[in-house]
Amino acid sequence: VCNDYSTVEKKKNAFATLKREQEQLKEIYNQQKKTRDLVTYVEAVERKFITTEPRVPAPFLGVKQKNIPLPELIELIDWSPFFWTWELKGSFPKILESEKYGEQARKLYSDAEILLKAIVEKKAFLTQAVYGFDETVKTGDTVALKSAGVSFVFPRQQKKKIDPHTAYRSLSDYLSEQDHLGGFCVSIQGVEAFAKTYEEQLDDYSSLLVKALGDRFAEAAAEWVHRELRVAAGLERRNQFTLTQLIQESYRGIRPALGYPSCPDHTEKLALWSWLKPDDSLGVTLTSSYAMNPASSVSGLIFLHPESEYFQVGPVGGDQLERIAEAKGTSVKDLERWYTV
Repeated sequence: VCNDYSTVEKKKNAFATLKREQEQLKEIYNQQKKTRDLVTYVEAVERKFITTEPRVPAPFLGVKQKNIPLPELIELIDWSPFFWTWELKGSFPKILESEKYGEQARKLYSDAEILLKAIVEKKAFLTQAVYGFDETVKTGDTVALKSAGVSFVFPRQQKKKIDPHTAYRSLSDYLSEQDHLGGFCVSIQGVEAFAKTYEEQLDDYSSLLVKALGDRFAEAAAEWVHRELRVAAGLERRNQFTLTQLIQESYRGIRPALGYPSCPDHTEKLALWSWLKPDDSLGVTLTSSYAMNPASSVSGLIFLHPESEYFQVGPVGGDQLERIAEAKGTSVKDLERWYTV
């Protein structure tokens, strides 16, 4: 890119190419938008997902905080995304024997194990979690927490289904009119500081490894918290599932992250922060675009209903955006930043 813009003439040509590509992308998007087949929000609600199994009461009400021992997290690390970070595609442990990536993968894994040992011995990372449950009252797709005094507005699928019997889902479908909703935030403290010790030695490779391991620890911490809460709620026995089964989400219940497919609105994190206050307890803050800082942090909601599952909301119509905007006290224009419309 720098080379393309290094002279006046190159810059002129590069900018013209970029502008042309952007116009083509805009045209493709607009054409897709024209052919996007959505049902009305009213119809989507009429065909919402209806649970058949009984609700699962929360194991407790209120908010708790806990430090999680690092050794307990190592056994829950999903290594596959670690290799994806380095653009080595494959699943662990098969990737270690890959003809294409095996040699690089084995080297990475060996170096990571050395760093893991150092992290544990030096207690370089501190894993903290805050989580809780509250009683809920549901009005349409808006779920209010009784004690916390905040509400979540869950969007509903509107893209037309081929099968006329398929439901249009919203996370609110997994809660009865009066129910319990869980939330959590986990964070790995010390990642940046430990990475910096390698940067000061001009060892950028080890610094990047440390940050990648910090992300793996954060995901493992989310898995740890979710497992503990499922066990406490009676959804499963302790150690019922292997790591492979946990990665494959063989258990019942979900922990959707706010800002991702099942609830694409990142601003919903404000309600979670108002409730659990991870900025006070863990020092995890939200940036202006609602990313979490420190980066090695994971947050989300806990749905205990056995029939709950992940889904993609996809594009939503203007009729639903107007409803969401009214419920959140914002404008449709502001909401369009977070939704596919």
